[in-house]
Amino acid sequence: MVSFFNDVNVRGSETWIPMAEYFATRGFFHDYNARMGESLKLATARAWAEGLAKLRVGRLDPNALARAVAEAERTDKDATEAEFAALLPPSSETARLKSKAIITREEAVRLMWKLLPKP
Repeated sequence: MVSFFNDVNVRGSETWIPMAEYFATRGFFHDYNARMGESLKLATARAWAEGLAKLRVGRLDPNALARAVAEAERTDKDATEAEFAALLPPSSETARLKSKAIITREEAVRLMWKLLPKP
């Protein structure tokens, strides 16, 4: 276990668990609840996209991001797949997301994971 979540069994078989743990250590979650099955709020999507951009260039302040996410979580508008994809760097992964379907936090974490630079 790298990060603690009330609602995640780190011994579980879900493939997103290491992804959530990774992003948790970098401030993408503001509390101890991953809520991976819930919808991603649009304001949180913006905070996550900004955090990902800073992470990709080595300029992320995890504490500042966690504060921004905490503030963003106070909103109630959900993000669609297309809205979240538009906030992220262009890629083959984001290009295919044109749906107006609500994106879950799990789907968003998986997408950001794919956009991380690979060593």
